[in-house]
Amino acid sequence: MADEFLRLNGSSGSVADTVLWKNTASPNNVVRLSNGTNHIGGTGNLEIAGPRPWADVRAFGAPTGSDDKQKFADALSAIDATGGILLVPPGTYTLSSSLTINKPVTIMGTSAAACKISLATNGPFIAAAHNVTFANITFTRPANSSTNIVFNASQTGTAWSGWRFEDCIFDQVALHCTRADRRVRGSVSTTGTQIVQDIAIIRCRFTTCSALALALESVNNVLVDGCLFESNSNSWAVYVAGSPNTGISPTVPGTSGVLITNSVVRNNTKGGISLYDARQCEVSFCVIEGNGSGVVSTALEIKWDSTETDSADRHIISGNRVKSNNGIGIMLNAPRCICIGNICEGNTDDGIYLDRSVNTTDRKTTDQCVVAHNICRGNGGVGINIAQSQQTQVIGNQCHGNTSGGIKATAPTVAVTNPGSVFSGNICYDNNAGGLTSGISVAGSRHIVSDNLTQDTNGDGATIVSGSTLIQRNGYGDEGGLSAGASPTAANWPVGVIVRNTTAPVTYWLRLPGTAWKQIT
Repeated sequence: MADEFLRLNGSSGSVADTVLWKNTASPNNVVRLSNGTNHIGGTGNLEIAGPRPWADVRAFGAPTGSDDKQKFADALSAIDATGGILLVPPGTYTLSSSLTINKPVTIMGTSAAACKISLATNGPFIAAAHNVTFANITFTRPANSSTNIVFNASQTGTAWSGWRFEDCIFDQVALHCTRADRRVRGSVSTTGTQIVQDIAIIRCRFTTCSALALALESVNNVLVDGCLFESNSNSWAVYVAGSPNTGISPTVPGTSGVLITNSVVRNNTKGGISLYDARQCEVSFCVIEGNGSGVVSTALEIKWDSTETDSADRHIISGNRVKSNNGIGIMLNAPRCICIGNICEGNTDDGIYLDRSVNTTDRKTTDQCVVAHNICRGNGGVGINIAQSQQTQVIGNQCHGNTSGGIKATAPTVAVTNPGSVFSGNICYDNNAGGLTSGISVAGSRHIVSDNLTQDTNGDGATIVSGSTLIQRNGYGDEGGLSAGASPTAANWPVGVIVRNTTAPVTYWLRLPGTAWKQIT
């Protein structure tokens, strides 16, 4: 018996009770318009030439709770090769075997809360087409299942682009977009999901995943917008990685052009976001808070593997709020990065940390960065900690209430070709909960420290530890000045500012150009 689609009630002078229905003998491409006796069409059928532009999974059977793969396969076959819409009505559909997506379709539910696909096997979806969209779908797994990823990661051959995920939920299962023959952390992989370029992940939720919730490896041009990453465990919530693999022909590109914006990354047991060996990525206007409950970790890190010959550089970190994480707030270990307009507060370690310790050979790993107009407050370490970085601009930041100082720069442990950084226009106050710690502490040589203000730091306003550094137009407040814990005759002490000598009894000194030091109190 045919499945009825639509009944039209007749009126005077027309055929009564006309019905639009499908022929079960050929359910994929035949539609009839009939009043039960007369049919429209040369052969009695009103036919849609070729496959349908859309298909409903439920038209091929209700979910069974076992393996509904064939229903999806039949619905997919019914859609034209040029694309269409595969409707997923409310219900929980189970996939226990592989399903190949080989057409540019939109697989769409009515709402993610009502339309669920339960993955009873690991990575049942196989990518085999460009321009595929999933919308309003929850991906989950059966109870006691070890399934942890949505897409099969053993693919080679064609690399696919144009995939979109909108308003989806990834519950206990992760989304990995990875290129075959990629290089990550110095190791080469030969297979991947092959979803690699022009990817959009919009308003999706990733929760309780036990692997990397979202992994983007050797991919290009990715937008992650308005997503929530919450309560994921054992690894990074968002992991972006991949250097160019020059060991194969043709060369496989590394990861670049990833934008993560307007998203929330919170309460994950390890770190929040990691950009590892990637290039020209941006993380902006995100909230990253409460991460690292299971292990001390970095909330947002940019890192360059010391084994790589290609630098990971030119990232933008802007407008983020990085709060109450168990570890460092933002760590930069890549050159030519811009870290601007972020708020780092209440993290257990440094607010912002530029770390050169990974690559000790050429010492270029965090050179030429800009750290500007950030607010670092109430962190358990230093507000902004510049560890051996050179040619870096630290400008217009506000650091207060940090336990181990406002701004600190340490000298390189090996010789560098072009040392020297600029520290200008920063405000540091109320740093260090106890003891003596500087508002601004700069070591090394050929720096410029100018137009900064330090005040009420429970210690020294600023300290120039060693080297030849230009110091000018800095202001110091209640406990202000510069101190080396020695006599104010050291050559590196500045001219034209008040200096606080911490050797008991505490005294204050002033030296004007062309004059000797004079005690003023």
